[in-house]
Amino acid sequence: MSFTKTKTFTSATTGVFPLVDVVFFGAGAANQTGTIPTNLMQIGQTIKVKKNTNATGTLTLQAAVGQIQALANTLGATTTLAAAGNFGSSVEFLWNGTALLRI
Repeated sequence: MSFTKTKTFTSATTGVFPLVDVVFFGAGAANQTGTIPTNLMQIGQTIKVKKNTNATGTLTLQAAVGQIQALANTLGATTTLAAAGNFGSSVEFLWNGTALLRI
């Protein structure tokens, strides 16, 4: 499967991320929701979500299909990335066929 390596996602409120290796996410102070396209991912595939430094709102992440691992190591419907200083914050996930696991 071939796909773009990186993509900047700047939806004002919500949207589905493109299937890429790294998604750079940033759109100011608004809280936003992004959907990771697990319905298009292959088992073992990874995706990294990075908040740009200008993104000061909370980013809620969810899987198109399946669950997503939260910071507390529980599986559920969503997880969040809060603003984290001058360099933003990031998280990387591995798709195992039923859930996005933090790696």
